[in-house]
Amino acid sequence: MLRTHPCAAAAVLAAGCLLPAQTSQNTTLLSRTDVGVTYAAVWGYTAPDYREYAILGERTATVIYDVTDPTAPAQVGSFAAPASDWREMTSYRHHVYSVSEHHSGVRVIDLSNPAAPVDRGYKHTTLWANAHSIHCDPDTGRIYVNGSSSGMHVLDAAADPVNLPALGRWASPYVHDCYVRRGRGYLAEVYNSRLRIVNASNAAALTTLSQIASPQPYTHNAWVSDDDRLLLVTHEDANGYVKAYDVTNPAAPVPLANYASPGHILHNVYGIGRTGYVAAYTDGFHMIDLSTPGTSLRRIAYYDTSTVPGNNYDGVWGVYPWADSGVIYASDISNGLYCLRVDAGHVNRYGLPTAGGSRVPRLHTEGSAVYVGASALRARVTGLAANAPWLLLLSPAQGTQQVLGTTVHVALAGAMAISGTADAQGNADVPLPIPGQPGLAGARVYAQVFAADGAAPQGVSASRGHWFGIAP
Repeated sequence: MLRTHPCAAAAVLAAGCLLPAQTSQNTTLLSRTDVGVTYAAVWGYTAPDYREYAILGERTATVIYDVTDPTAPAQVGSFAAPASDWREMTSYRHHVYSVSEHHSGVRVIDLSNPAAPVDRGYKHTTLWANAHSIHCDPDTGRIYVNGSSSGMHVLDAAADPVNLPALGRWASPYVHDCYVRRGRGYLAEVYNSRLRIVNASNAAALTTLSQIASPQPYTHNAWVSDDDRLLLVTHEDANGYVKAYDVTNPAAPVPLANYASPGHILHNVYGIGRTGYVAAYTDGFHMIDLSTPGTSLRRIAYYDTSTVPGNNYDGVWGVYPWADSGVIYASDISNGLYCLRVDAGHVNRYGLPTAGGSRVPRLHTEGSAVYVGASALRARVTGLAANAPWLLLLSPAQGTQQVLGTTVHVALAGAMAISGTADAQGNADVPLPIPGQPGLAGARVYAQVFAADGAAPQGVSASRGHWFGIAP
């Protein structure tokens, strides 16, 4: 039986309903969904119509929830699988891929119609008997199956998203997890306590660029920023932490600051811009600022899901921070799926855009998380027509009105406008430094991007509404 936690509403909280959170910071619980089993990883999918889905690795199934209303998740698909404490997922376009330590091959689930997902079966069941984790490079469509019984396998979802032609194999040493983007791979060799950086251009013959001997045991997972300068690595150990490296020169990584949660094990780390999202087992979900990695990695937001005390392998297994709405999905091993809203330091989105052909303007933050004194903060605007004029509205309030056939999602009264011209790739960078004035803490800023676009109604395309709170 599906149980959706009834404590999302403030009125119920006020009535004294007990939540499994000991502490939190700048984060609001929207819902918790638990079917009374144990859980592993979590993933997500945003459909072309902006409906959102959370994919949860349960002990005996891969389960898909419609979380478009994150206060009321609704199950839309459940695909039974051999019982396992490990189940990890990734996706490429509208297909989801699932692996486990207790079944062979990779399972393919088709989300062409996400309200009615279709199981496309297990692929490559003769190549490996079990696998530990899975990663997709969204730029190339290459799928990396890690920690299998026969090494790390590279598959080609771009060529055939269902049958996944095999491109290559890294036989040894054992790769526990990996992150691959823009031709580089970051391989977590957990048992060697080592992070290996490889040239991944040729999937059949990865070549080593450098190796990092980890300062702590159990090199678990890795993530690298979009500018290929900042690498984060987790160490799944009782005294472990997130370690930052400057990998501007991938042949000579430079160690930077650490982030730890004393008394707890850190499991996985992911990132958007210069903001990190950490699954910290019994210490829950953490969001950290990465703007000063040479000196410190500072916590901005936090939510403790766990009801299990101590330094244990329980609590938050995985975090998915990339839902277009900005809602965070977290999977707690004992307590199920959490939908969380980060109220400060993180970009959230609402409403629908005005599309320009296949283009939709969008912004996310770069340079730092959003906090008082964030001098390096900037907006990265994408989805514009090449060399198109654009306008960014910043407002103290949300608003909905129609202007010349375009939906405006911010209040025009009191709004500030910033304008410019996109580059040849349809991108723009907008400095948004936040003054070091303590009174700004807790304020919300609403934003929307408009751009000249001949393929859009009235010649203008527009983003969804965006909002972010300013953290202290």
